[in-house]
Amino acid sequence: MRSIITLLFFVAASFFAWDARAQGLGSIEILKKTEFISAQIAKMNAAERLAFRCPGQDSRVPIFNSFPVMFGNDEPSLCKNFPGIDHTVVSRNPVFSKSFRDSRKTYRGGDLVVVLLHVMNTAISGTSEIDTTAKNVLIDASFRGGTAGGSSISVRFKADNVKDGKLVRSVIGGPYGCLAALLPKSGAVYDFKGNRIGESRLEIGNGKHSLGNMRSGWEYSKFVTFLVAVHC
Repeated sequence: MRSIITLLFFVAASFFAWDARAQGLGSIEILKKTEFISAQIAKMNAAERLAFRCPGQDSRVPIFNSFPVMFGNDEPSLCKNFPGIDHTVVSRNPVFSKSFRDSRKTYRGGDLVVVLLHVMNTAISGTSEIDTTAKNVLIDASFRGGTAGGSSISVRFKADNVKDGKLVRSVIGGPYGCLAALLPKSGAVYDFKGNRIGESRLEIGNGKHSLGNMRSGWEYSKFVTFLVAVHC
């Protein structure tokens, strides 16, 4: 009995520690303190915003994240997308993936992991706003917890007028026997400059969350974060 009580006390203490760190994320400003995402955002935001057509961009109807993926070693470009899903350990200077291989991360017991989503409507800019605006954009996420070696996240970016949407997946890796759990009310939404939109502590990560309508172009894209705790 004593061992069970000790275990429950440890789990409760761990949860409150994770929750305290989660509440502090507003001051950490995740998107502005990454090694390369913030730098690329700054360069892209400094680019002159004219109606243009990216190579291979031919959709005159809403479509999500259809550009090539851009990582840390790539030249910033308005014709590339950040990874639809990525994750890393929460810290004062969180470092996200620099390549597809680098995106396969593993974690240790006690780690608090921030999951980063990026959604952009990549229809042709400068065309009819009525035709290219994605209506009622939803993040439809499913988190399958359990051992950290097999916990998975599936997210589909959907809209009323986007057929099939865009599906992105990732795995929270770690030692077998450890548990990965979605932290309740840990979600937040950011604009294309990394400024938080609305309230924090949103229920994102398992279920649907609305981003409203989304026009085409980088300046209307959104970043979304939520937290996963790894416990051994």
